[in-house]
Amino acid sequence: MDDVHSPNISTPSGPLRDHAGTPKFRHQAIAVVMSVDAHDGLRVLLHRRHRAPFSGGLALVSGPVDVKETIDEALLRHLDNAGVHRDMFEHFEQVETRSDVDRDPYDRTIATVYLVLLPAAQAQKLGEDTTAYRWVPIKDEQITNLAFDHSEIVQNTVERLRAKITYSNISFALAPEEFTILDLNVIYRHVLGFPIDTTNLGRVLSRRGLLVETGEKRKPHGGGRPARVYRFVSRELSITDPSAMFRPAGTSIVQPG
Repeated sequence: MDDVHSPNISTPSGPLRDHAGTPKFRHQAIAVVMSVDAHDGLRVLLHRRHRAPFSGGLALVSGPVDVKETIDEALLRHLDNAGVHRDMFEHFEQVETRSDVDRDPYDRTIATVYLVLLPAAQAQKLGEDTTAYRWVPIKDEQITNLAFDHSEIVQNTVERLRAKITYSNISFALAPEEFTILDLNVIYRHVLGFPIDTTNLGRVLSRRGLLVETGEKRKPHGGGRPARVYRFVSRELSITDPSAMFRPAGTSIVQPG
């Protein structure tokens, strides 16, 4: 396997220009596909490259924008090729644009980065449908040594998700249709990277008007009293509390003054 830091370029690179001298750069869509696993925590979908540059290196789902498609259309096409079909996820959003001159040793390439979130059940289906892509926990050392600038992209996207889960309802995109507060706590704990008090979490999300009870109760896997089952009031992104942030269990969840 080639060293990820040795691109192994066999063809010259350089920007293409039209007859008038106007640059014609390549543009690609990059998908940071994430899901939460109860044991592995927050994970990202990767595949191993089999061609230069960065042959043998792990990389995110990505690919070029075709002449007659939008960036969103290109994203969905490359996701579909990776086995991530449109009916498997409810939310995706643009995170950033990458334009460093040397980010792609092969040729000058502009990239638009997207965050794509999958519930655990859909993520499990993906593992059954494809062998080319695999889930890697963000805490795995391999994440720091991805092809191109993908390690930095993952880091930036995780920071974006961690911020957004505190002031919006974006956790709906990682959660099943129905859940207990303890189930939801697993998602928040793994995304934020620290434990959250379950009672406080339920109280805050209910006060924000994000949750509604289904009227059912569910026994915890480890035993104990049956817990109330909830669902999100809306499964579309909304900003609920732009000044709030979560803190580890044992401290307060900060609300706007």
